[in-house]
Amino acid sequence: MTHSKHIFLVSFRYKPFKGVGVLRISYWFEMLKKKGFPVTLITAEEGNTEENIIRIPLDSENGFLSRIIRDKSFFWEKKLTNLLIKDNLLSENDVVLLTGGPFLYFMSVRKIRKKLPTVKIILDYRDPFAINPRFDNFILKRKIKEIFEKSFNRNADCVIAVNDYCEKLFITPPESVVIENGYDEREFGDVDIATKDGKAFIYAGAFHHDRSPELFLNEVVFHPEQPIFHYCGNADLPVSNNRIINHGFQTYQQTVDLLKKVSIGVIITGGKEFESTTKIFDYFAAKLKILIITKGEVKTGNLQQIVRDNPNVVWAINEKNAIKEAMDSLLRNEYLDWKYTQFSRKNGFEKLLSVINK
Repeated sequence: MTHSKHIFLVSFRYKPFKGVGVLRISYWFEMLKKKGFPVTLITAEEGNTEENIIRIPLDSENGFLSRIIRDKSFFWEKKLTNLLIKDNLLSENDVVLLTGGPFLYFMSVRKIRKKLPTVKIILDYRDPFAINPRFDNFILKRKIKEIFEKSFNRNADCVIAVNDYCEKLFITPPESVVIENGYDEREFGDVDIATKDGKAFIYAGAFHHDRSPELFLNEVVFHPEQPIFHYCGNADLPVSNNRIINHGFQTYQQTVDLLKKVSIGVIITGGKEFESTTKIFDYFAAKLKILIITKGEVKTGNLQQIVRDNPNVVWAINEKNAIKEAMDSLLRNEYLDWKYTQFSRKNGFEKLLSVINK
């Protein structure tokens, strides 16, 4: 099938960058090509030359302004705009989708709209920008970001959030849709519960100041069942033991391979309503029992919305006795089958197609 619309996907970061943020846009890129769309991906990430990928690296910025503005995509926006407009890459019938973070290269949408008013512009925020309950306590900074987001959204046709709560945080969106990150269904075709290590826990990802793993790791060390804990990420773990295995940063494929071998996935959350995490969907697809440790109230927020129908999830306050009790329950109980396919990236991609074709 041929399509008249040329799709331009713009992502400041992309492969070979190994962060989880590139998985969403790379899936969309690959599936759009498979569907027969003319599609081009534009990124600041340096790497090998590939078909349909334009790499425009960011020049080194060491001046005073770059030390103030931590969002380096601010310095990339002009390069992107020149490529799309001055080099006549875009035409009136095209679609351009920009995904963040970082976000300040979204400034290009105002110039795109002015030059080509009929181009469809889609902004995929992934994380909240102007109103982010995790990071933004400085009122002036938040007000400035609100001005930016209003400008971005005023010139867009549609904005995308990763969950219902993040959708509510948008500043005057034109139209909005929720597309969760989901799991890559292509990677989970051979999960066998019978071969899993029944005493093995895993955590994949970063920690924050309100997501301390210390109490959980202490329970791993002293638990009478002598469980194993696998960690995939860049953090230095605060507790060391021969049953705590720090694999360091792993590729998505390496992490998936580990998920298929263990029985229990761990989520540690600060208890904020908007929080969700990509790994929860991979835990579903790997058929894991799940321990959610929260600094806030159990069974609340967007995480509860995602897991509420899953019989394999146990919540615990981030306190010693609660964690011990939850671990006991998960080690004792068997995994129960449930339908999780609604959380596949394929389902999210179908929503994206609806936005593109609207």
